[in-house]
Amino acid sequence: SPIPRPLPSPPAASPRPRGGSGARRGTRSNSTSRDSSREPQRPFVERCKVELAAALVMLSVLASAVTMPFAQAQRDRLECDALCYGAMMSARSGLSLVGSALLGRLSDRLGRKACLWLALGARVFSIAVFGATDSILMMWVGMVPTALLNQQYEVLKALLADFAAGEGAGAAERGGKQGMLGMAAGLGFMGMALGTFIPSQQAAAAIALVFLALSGVVIFVLPGGQRIQKGPAGGAGGEAAGAKGPPGGSSSWFSMFNLPSARTPGAYVIFSLRVLMGFAFHVFISIWNPTLKKRFDFGPQEHAKLMGFIGLSYALSQGLLSKPILKYGSIRTVVDDGKKTESKAAVADSEDEGADAAAKPAIIEDPTPILLGCCLVLGAGRVLSVKTTSMVVVYLTMSTIVISLGVFNSAISSAATLVAPPEEAGGFFGILSSVESTCGIAGPAFGGLIHRIGGDTGALATVVTLYAICVGIVVFGWRRFIAVRAAPKEKAD
Repeated sequence: SPIPRPLPSPPAASPRPRGGSGARRGTRSNSTSRDSSREPQRPFVERCKVELAAALVMLSVLASAVTMPFAQAQRDRLECDALCYGAMMSARSGLSLVGSALLGRLSDRLGRKACLWLALGARVFSIAVFGATDSILMMWVGMVPTALLNQQYEVLKALLADFAAGEGAGAAERGGKQGMLGMAAGLGFMGMALGTFIPSQQAAAAIALVFLALSGVVIFVLPGGQRIQKGPAGGAGGEAAGAKGPPGGSSSWFSMFNLPSARTPGAYVIFSLRVLMGFAFHVFISIWNPTLKKRFDFGPQEHAKLMGFIGLSYALSQGLLSKPILKYGSIRTVVDDGKKTESKAAVADSEDEGADAAAKPAIIEDPTPILLGCCLVLGAGRVLSVKTTSMVVVYLTMSTIVISLGVFNSAISSAATLVAPPEEAGGFFGILSSVESTCGIAGPAFGGLIHRIGGDTGALATVVTLYAICVGIVVFGWRRFIAVRAAPKEKAD
């Protein structure tokens, strides 16, 4: 008979972790970390996609910056007087007003990268005309396609919103990503200093074309940018996600101009703040430069130093300061099963990277205290910068004003990505840019009228009043219509 073999012993039961939910979270975190360690590392372009978008902005701004001194010299040489220059600037603003909304919405339909290529083509054509011709007519020919189609900045904002939505980023993280574009633009404008080393207009055009060629390389390797598909109703990514458009389906070109997110209360809050702050800026500018001349006898060199300092401060505020300020200054409320808490432990648990995404509670990030502080600094700082007779105080005041403005703009850009779903982000940013263009057209005339009626005192009183209205909108509208509605509805309701 066969020799009986011993039966195999049953496997030892693994001890159940003790310590309640915290231990279970630790076990899940460990298993998640082991799984993530076996995942292949993401490609370089995927890990640096935000930096690539910022590099694209900086290269584009550099291409413009190196030609700006020669463009002004060309207008002087061709005797383009104030009427000629004013007509050109008005036409540029009008075309940009239309083009930003159009290209932003087209990027939702055709894809972000398709519109980036279109903008790059318009820039290449404009620079080529600038370097090859020398007449007022050709200046108009080169200006029109660029003003209409070169809406790269708005398209890249929408692209970063796509990235943030795919990663489930919070409001502060979204603001930090958008701020990188502002920092890149500020650093790019410093390229105007290169104009002192460029011998001719043709050489400046050639250098600009090199920067644009590098931009093409960045667009080619930039990830994402495909056509945005409409998500399910009520999904994350915007309070208007899943809203129905006009008959014809989402693929109908007639529905391209239907933007439900732009008709939400959160959108009205954003647009109102942008209009009020834009008019406040233009009213302030109507007295800013004349008072500098009156108080300090400002000349071109002094203006260049101050503007360079302001540009650097704004770039740093957008790229380095806005994210931590919004992150640590916001009121963070955890919403789990209808219960709200602001405890740090609950926030830490909700941010546990190893936790199941479906089980994590929602976080409401409300930057209302930070925005109120920015409004206070902007209002008081504008008055102090006009009344002081100390140049040191001017520089210190302008630095705080610019930092506050950078943080506020980052918060608005972040809010736009929360209000608009990914399939409408391009159109929403386009409308926001059109609002800014409208302020640029009407604001100077409004500021000049206020200054003529009330003088310096009347202009400053108007600026303070506009910022006070911003305070009221932030207090009564930001948390209710933006911060709370940005959280998943099944957890925030």
